[in-house]
Amino acid sequence: MQGEEEDRGTPLALPGGPPIYIQIYEHMRAAIEQGDFRIGERMPSEREIQRRFHVSRMTAQSAYRKLEDMGYVLRHPTQGTFVAARPQWPSAVRKEARFTPSKSWRHLGGHFLEDLMESGSHAYRFDFEVGRPDMDLFPNASMQLLLEDLLTRKPSEVLMYSATAGLPALREAIARRLLPLRGMDRLGVEHVLVTTGAMQAIDLIAKLFIDPDDLVVVERPTFPGAIQRFRAQGARFAEVPVDGGGLDVERLEQVLRDLHPRLIYIQPCAQNPTGATLSAERRKAVLALARDYNVPIVEDDAGGFFADGPGERSLKSDDVDDLVLHIGTFSKLIAPGLRVGYIVAPANIVRLLTSVKQMTDLHTGPIPQLLLEGWLMSSDVPAHVAFARQAYAARLSAALAELEDGPLQPVLRPRAGIYLFCRISSGLPACTLQQRSAEHGVVFAPGDEFSPTGELGDHLRLCVSGLSAASIHVGLRRLKQLLREITSEA
Repeated sequence: MQGEEEDRGTPLALPGGPPIYIQIYEHMRAAIEQGDFRIGERMPSEREIQRRFHVSRMTAQSAYRKLEDMGYVLRHPTQGTFVAARPQWPSAVRKEARFTPSKSWRHLGGHFLEDLMESGSHAYRFDFEVGRPDMDLFPNASMQLLLEDLLTRKPSEVLMYSATAGLPALREAIARRLLPLRGMDRLGVEHVLVTTGAMQAIDLIAKLFIDPDDLVVVERPTFPGAIQRFRAQGARFAEVPVDGGGLDVERLEQVLRDLHPRLIYIQPCAQNPTGATLSAERRKAVLALARDYNVPIVEDDAGGFFADGPGERSLKSDDVDDLVLHIGTFSKLIAPGLRVGYIVAPANIVRLLTSVKQMTDLHTGPIPQLLLEGWLMSSDVPAHVAFARQAYAARLSAALAELEDGPLQPVLRPRAGIYLFCRISSGLPACTLQQRSAEHGVVFAPGDEFSPTGELGDHLRLCVSGLSAASIHVGLRRLKQLLREITSEA
């Protein structure tokens, strides 16, 4: 498919010719009429159009608006752009009904994570976009030795199926060596389910607990992947603001009392994207409200190991009512390419989630599971966590210093974690800045994807974990200068 898209060509910006967006429109129209894009097929995202034709987002939007006005495509604000059925097209359109996406598929949401992963495969000099850990902090030498040992001593375990709930040895290692670092020191193997990354953990929980039109409480702003997954299940959203102390518990109580939600999705520690950590007082309040209104909490603890202060304990560690489903991941702690996460929950819920998982992928790959089990059982895990936390806190401090009194204002000033969420003080849409900054080697995540309503367009997220302090200073200075130039041109 990728090769086919590249063969569709790039229109030329001819002197004296029609506007660029019209040229792109004519090019895409011809591709639809010739059958290069089939009825019901999703069209390239606006970001893909920007990259392919080297144009601004506004130009890409204008081209698609023209296609929509002429009836060639149907656009949805979050789900993408699809080829429409138009029998009156001047040329025959190839239609293969068996490949037409289902209605439920079209509720999957936008392309944000897909675009994010694609961006992560490119070598930008100053990459603040992808939430990647620093490769220099990976336990590379240990992993190499463990992998060599696996391939020579345990070929049957490496190459065969494994249990859907995860290898017993890894579940035991998580319970014994990892969970106590987050305050969960009385939970056993029966409370742990291994997943293929934290995204699958969210997916399994959504499939098990969410019916169409159920209401899910999320933070504002929150992790886009959770928005997409809950929305794909047909959920509606109630947003609760986040400030320096974490979730606004007064607003949460109002939502619980008036709207009767199905789940509360929260990132209590080093939140993505703001870096907020729930205060000790609010932790107690959130758990009490969940108990009083009998609403389960989904605790996404992806940043928990990098939190500071009260956040060094998970919310699950104080869960005496078994209302918290805890999601953890190795992606930020060790290596994202291993794609291993886990859910900590009551034993009966783990069994139900395991049944859901076996309909998705049967089991997580044994090689990454065995690697992680070996690392957990043979390494000084607390020392690795402390070192990573200190390294990322220093980079966060460097970014905050560079953003002091500038055109990008952090909404919070977290002490730990890897993320900053910033508002463009001039109100300029982040997508306008994005195209120019990418051309200068600086990338970031636009803020509109971090809310179900898409109303944070003048915000952006910066991830500082993958860059040195020097690169953070240089990259942010370049970004601020570009922002000043664009603002002055307006």
